[in-house]
Amino acid sequence: MKNIYHTKTKKTRHKESNNTALHAIHSLTQQNFTHSSKMFNAYLKTGIQLFGMENGLLSKVNGQNYKILAVQSPHIHFQTNNILVLDQTYCAEIIRGSKTVWFTRKSNTFKSEKQNYFEQLGLITYIGTPIYVREKLYGTLCFASTGSKTSDFTDKDIYSIEIMANFLGQHLTLKTHKHHNLISNHVNLRLNDIIKRSNLAIMEVDPKGRFIKINKACEIELGFKLDDIFNKTLFDFMHPEDRLRLQNQFEKLMQGETPANFQGHCLGSEGNYGWIEWVLSRQPDNKTILAIARIINDRVNNEQILERYHRDLEKTILNRTKALENSKEQFRSLAQHLMKIREEERTNVARDIHDELGNALTALHFDLEWIHKRIFGQKTIKKKIRESMKIVNNTITTTQRLTKELRPRILDDLGLFAAIEWYTEEFRKRNNVHFELTIQGPDLPTKDLATNIFRLYQESLTNIARHAQATKVSTTLRIGRKYISLTIQDNGIGIKKNNIENKKSFGLIGMNERVTFLSGTISIVGSEKEGTLISISIPISENMELNKQIY
Repeated sequence: MKNIYHTKTKKTRHKESNNTALHAIHSLTQQNFTHSSKMFNAYLKTGIQLFGMENGLLSKVNGQNYKILAVQSPHIHFQTNNILVLDQTYCAEIIRGSKTVWFTRKSNTFKSEKQNYFEQLGLITYIGTPIYVREKLYGTLCFASTGSKTSDFTDKDIYSIEIMANFLGQHLTLKTHKHHNLISNHVNLRLNDIIKRSNLAIMEVDPKGRFIKINKACEIELGFKLDDIFNKTLFDFMHPEDRLRLQNQFEKLMQGETPANFQGHCLGSEGNYGWIEWVLSRQPDNKTILAIARIINDRVNNEQILERYHRDLEKTILNRTKALENSKEQFRSLAQHLMKIREEERTNVARDIHDELGNALTALHFDLEWIHKRIFGQKTIKKKIRESMKIVNNTITTTQRLTKELRPRILDDLGLFAAIEWYTEEFRKRNNVHFELTIQGPDLPTKDLATNIFRLYQESLTNIARHAQATKVSTTLRIGRKYISLTIQDNGIGIKKNNIENKKSFGLIGMNERVTFLSGTISIVGSEKEGTLISISIPISENMELNKQIY
């Protein structure tokens, strides 16, 4: 106990201590006080009986003042919650010295200015000691009397009041800890309720893929009972070829990479593998990962059909010129259908995340704010509430970012130019890249064409972030009377020709297909010294006349 300054050791004082005093103090620790005021008054009453004094005072120090938390006195007209100047009393000596202070008239330890103060109150005997909560100074515990002791305070008296202050500090520590647990449990219950009620398959896992929380919707998406899911890790459900990719994605997320989409083969309840898409993000506590799952068998099957059809088309193109034109038309219709499905899925997922998670997290924030406003004088508790509110706000930010990545509402509300400027700024912040953006001409009047231009721009910047290692990007978007031109130039390592022609470069293939469907042209040129230049040209009048419902 840091506030004991006498020469005798703790062991010696313990042997000399009054067993009756220790028993009385120990009995206080066995009580379960529902209110702090009851606990404070119980300690004061016990101390008054032990030391044979009439007055007890318990205060909390705040800078140069102290607040009276509890008082037991027939003589002194102090009241609970009164604020007093610390330097006017012997509490200042206790705080500055971090030790027990006592005096009697016989000891003659009065200082002149404080002697008058105590004599006005009629006090001639006094003892006080500091209280520590979690090793930090909390306040003081003091007892005084209008009667004079015939002898100085003994080590037994000093040891008893210090033991009492020590137990009181432990009581306050436990009480604070219980309030913190109550708030933490409230936060966890609300988050659990969000996950439980969602129609999306939502799960929380640790970096090793072990499940922490899963909802009922996981049974529907994965086809397993919840007990069977908890007995495995997330990686156990993935095909061996995709398992390592998912583990690498987890490592990148824990290292601070932004949320990502992941697609792979997932084990079904009948032993077969189906396609599943994950939306992955790191939780604000940096210890767990939130995963949202969606089965995409139909979409992947359609994409595989498209690839097979494309291969067959290449084999017949030399001998069947007329059949080629018909096949192109079928190809475009299929591409239109697939892209529309994909954008609809993006929109649905974004809306579900916004409606389910966003609204529930906002309600949770207001609940915490309500609790915060109704707790008075408990700085530690209010600090913990603010920390919990910060976690909730960070989770809301993550939810908003996921929603924007899937389907930015700014594109629907404010148009293509605003969406391009927003996405450029987000890209610049995430990748620390110097950016030059030039936009010329009027905004596009058609929603479908604007969406296609935005997706082409988004895919181009995604490829730059993943592969280019660029420090500077320059983009020009021109809307003319007949054509839309979009150029993106970076100063990175430059894309190689074999990568452009690689059939597994699905991002570039998707861009080509989208531009082809819009009757446009795309050129991608890479150089080790000059980086990569992407040039896209789309005819406006032809697309407006067709009024195509493509996303």
